[in-house]
Amino acid sequence: MQNLDRELLKNRLGAIKAKTGITYRQLSEKTGIAQSTIGAYMVGRRVPELENAFLLAQVLGVSMNWLCGMDKLKGVQE
Repeated sequence: MQNLDRELLKNRLGAIKAKTGITYRQLSEKTGIAQSTIGAYMVGRRVPELENAFLLAQVLGVSMNWLCGMDKLKGVQE
């Protein structure tokens, strides 16, 4: 996932986080990903490996296509 646009991922994660109201702590508990790592994804410092991106998509209820920028999600302002 190194070719994934960090800014796009940051925006998409921020949009779905705002829509769902989920906290970093809740995301961490549900995915097993450290809160600091989730924070790094949220501000665009890091891009998740495929496994973590899949876990985030599952927990957030979005598709990998949307998370990776290949789709739009109704009701989410980017």
